[in-house]
Amino acid sequence: MNIDYIIMAHKSRKEHYERLANQFDDIKLCIDYQNQGAWAIAKQAWDMADKDSDYTIVIQDDAILCDNFKNKAEAFIEQHAGHVISFYYGDNPQAHKEIKPDYFDTILNHAVCLAIPTAEIPGMIQYCDFQPECTGDDMKIRRWLITNSRTCRYSNPSLVQHRDIPSIVDPTKPVRQSKIYKQ
Repeated sequence: MNIDYIIMAHKSRKEHYERLANQFDDIKLCIDYQNQGAWAIAKQAWDMADKDSDYTIVIQDDAILCDNFKNKAEAFIEQHAGHVISFYYGDNPQAHKEIKPDYFDTILNHAVCLAIPTAEIPGMIQYCDFQPECTGDDMKIRRWLITNSRTCRYSNPSLVQHRDIPSIVDPTKPVRQSKIYKQ
């Protein structure tokens, strides 16, 4: 399976996105130098996807990847091909009734590290562009999934942790941390 990796970053987090980029041999960077906002930079990142790839993973600059992330993520995608997949879950998964040994399905809550089948990205972008009342990329993508009667598949445990730094979108929000992250 051919997977394209992209880091979505803000100019103020150079130390973090460089640390992430150094974990890959071949990764694209989409950096917000002009404070464009979450959806504008997310859209640019998703639009950078290699159209010949099977999946695209967009990793936000505040992600902390588990050891051997790339191999674990690719194995998970192979097992769950066709799903939109999040490798980060910041809430308590015990609230969901159907938790399998290695995954669970629910609505999309966070886009810290998200994998989407590349063929679906143009339709997702088109839909999300017409959701002006939502500003966050995660909420726009969540609506796209709900409109298409789909959920998000989460790896269990999370392969990604959220860095303990304030949000660029809303610095007053408490930092979200995965309760099911394993290094």
